[in-house]
Amino acid sequence: MADVISLSLGFVVRVLGGCAAAGVTPSTWLLNVTLFLAMFLAFCKRLGERKLMQRAGAEASSVRTVQGVYTDELLRMSVVVTAVAVLVTYAMYVQAHEVEYTRGFNLLWLTMLPATYGLLRAIVLVERGEYDDPTEMISRDWRVQLAGAVFVGLVVWLVLWVGRAGGG
Repeated sequence: MADVISLSLGFVVRVLGGCAAAGVTPSTWLLNVTLFLAMFLAFCKRLGERKLMQRAGAEASSVRTVQGVYTDELLRMSVVVTAVAVLVTYAMYVQAHEVEYTRGFNLLWLTMLPATYGLLRAIVLVERGEYDDPTEMISRDWRVQLAGAVFVGLVVWLVLWVGRAGGG
């Protein structure tokens, strides 16, 4: 687990560096989502590697030594736990910004839909053994791309138009 946590902390350090360079104070939710999303992607990569190697009839530890420590069950559980952590952390952010984005209901909640779908789709693809690299998955799976585009589109719309109209 230390390999995934240390890898993920590297992404958190990058976010902290970017915030420092931009003169912005990072929020706890940003750091949490960054940590848990990086962990999710790393565990997906580990599980995807195992699935592909098993399909090829080889040992996953022949690709990455640390694979000898993991089991499929442990990696599946880690993927699901970190996906839930990402979604719960993001849901807390959505709830915290209810005042700026409520027009009948909190419109920011709409971003939960593509975020949830994208994470669940990634889990399905990794479980099937279709991808062992999250970057490859994002660049090749049109459903993951669509979820990302809808998420980004909603965020841009909400921040630029809805948030401004509400004084946010």
